[in-house]
Amino acid sequence: MKKREMSHDEFMMLYYLIRGHEDTKQQMKDEIMLKSSRIDGLPRRSNTANPTLDGAIRLAALSERVDAVELAIKKMNAKYGKHSAFDAYAAFLNKAVFCGYRSDPKKEIAPCDKTYTRYRREFAAIVGRCLNYL
Repeated sequence: MKKREMSHDEFMMLYYLIRGHEDTKQQMKDEIMLKSSRIDGLPRRSNTANPTLDGAIRLAALSERVDAVELAIKKMNAKYGKHSAFDAYAAFLNKAVFCGYRSDPKKEIAPCDKTYTRYRREFAAIVGRCLNYL
């Protein structure tokens, strides 16, 4: 049975989620540090009157995203970083970094675009499966 192909919209959703990984980690730190500043307990908009529960829900969602991207980084480092130090996250974001790791130093030929596209889709698929998007 052939695996279901990822649509362009799904890939772009995951691409922006992965690209914002550093911002998500910063939001997690901010959420942990700012818990004590919002203790009035008054409901606002769709939030409950329990600020501790609201903060825990936001922190759990951010933590799930961070963990999914970190797992994908570990898997891709294990797969592609066998012979040298490989930064899977930087290679996902920048084709030049990916080509630097994957090209043969004896030749002046970089991997083709299909190889880079396949790598990015594989990275995004790992994140999507962790988050139950795919």
